[in-house]
Amino acid sequence: MNTQKIVGIIAEFNPFHNGHEYLIKQARERFGDDTGIVIVMSGNFVQRGTPALLSKEIRTECALLGGADLVIELPIPAACGSAEYFAGSAITLLSSMGCVSDILFGSESGDLEALCSIARFLATEDPAYQAALKEGLKNGLSFPKARMQAIGSACGDPSIDPSLLMLPNNILAIEYLKAMIRLQAPFEAHTIQRCGQGYHADAASFSGEGDLFLSAEQIRLAIAEHLPAYRYAQAMPAYAATRLDAEVAHGRILSMEDLSDALLSRLQFCSKEELLAYQDMTEDLAIKILNKRFSASLLPDLIGQLKSRDLTYTRISRMLLHVLLEITKEEVKQGSFLSYLKVLGFRKSQARILTAIKECSTLPLITQYHEVQSLPATIRDAYEKDAARDGLCALLRAAKESRMQDTEVSIRPQHPYTTQLIILS
Repeated sequence: MNTQKIVGIIAEFNPFHNGHEYLIKQARERFGDDTGIVIVMSGNFVQRGTPALLSKEIRTECALLGGADLVIELPIPAACGSAEYFAGSAITLLSSMGCVSDILFGSESGDLEALCSIARFLATEDPAYQAALKEGLKNGLSFPKARMQAIGSACGDPSIDPSLLMLPNNILAIEYLKAMIRLQAPFEAHTIQRCGQGYHADAASFSGEGDLFLSAEQIRLAIAEHLPAYRYAQAMPAYAATRLDAEVAHGRILSMEDLSDALLSRLQFCSKEELLAYQDMTEDLAIKILNKRFSASLLPDLIGQLKSRDLTYTRISRMLLHVLLEITKEEVKQGSFLSYLKVLGFRKSQARILTAIKECSTLPLITQYHEVQSLPATIRDAYEKDAARDGLCALLRAAKESRMQDTEVSIRPQHPYTTQLIILS
């Protein structure tokens, strides 16, 4: 029987920065040096509906260098789902491990009880709240605004502060807690207050001198705007900044724009019925897509044309990514991609965590592709479908590098056999 305390952290690390390293260090300080740190991390696509800035292998290595002991991949349909689905799927995987004792997450609030109050209310699915939410959406409000307004009007508990739902880390924290309540997760939740500027502060709002805690979005914006590395490097551990700089230099950084050719080409041949089969797609958006699909040469321009008061840029991005990757409502309903635990990397010194999960988990733990072959067909199919989607990012990175370096770079599809398992001592 494993007696080691094991703490779970849910993350994207897109890219890995000082705040992420701080979170891992806080886990050690709170629970002891012998604590095992398990990360459930998005792979090559992330919750904003875009490719990850860096490959999952690089981000896994940064997580391990930053103090994590084991990194498990959150499958693509879950990783690029709504905040509720992203959080619920990650909590499902952590719960299935059977040996995770606690989870730790950052929030703007830092007040666990205040976050729990909202989570408990939302988990009850109060009829008055549901009616108010539906009315807000009918009146053209975006889901985040409609939800916040509905809580304010339907909840009579003065201790519940709907304004907490205005900030992204609070939103995810509440979704983690709500999922824990619904799943009766066998671990305890803890939060720490995030450091530094707000998540949505723009790249121009920092000087690069003494900015030790920038958000991942700020770093991505700095790169997109081709700002010099010193503007964001101090906000990242040296090992993470070095790997990011190398990827920038080789042209292997991905953005939503890099999906333009593949997705716009796909949209040319889609019918309304086909679009409606994909996860999160609505009839109104499907019609708008069909009307606008020939009016833009770049994907961000199309998303800008589709954006409206009730449909945010991020939500549209997720829906379009579901179309490109053929993530259907039926596939998500079946949820077979949540029937295994895929290891991206681990520390040899903490291999006992792998042993504990193998002994306690209700799901198979996969470290090598050949292990998949002995599993039921539904799990094999889900694993290989995720790997095929994953391969698109490898193709895009190789093609970008080839164009930037003006050299021939192999752009053959990546087979699951070749996925690199990151192992540190």
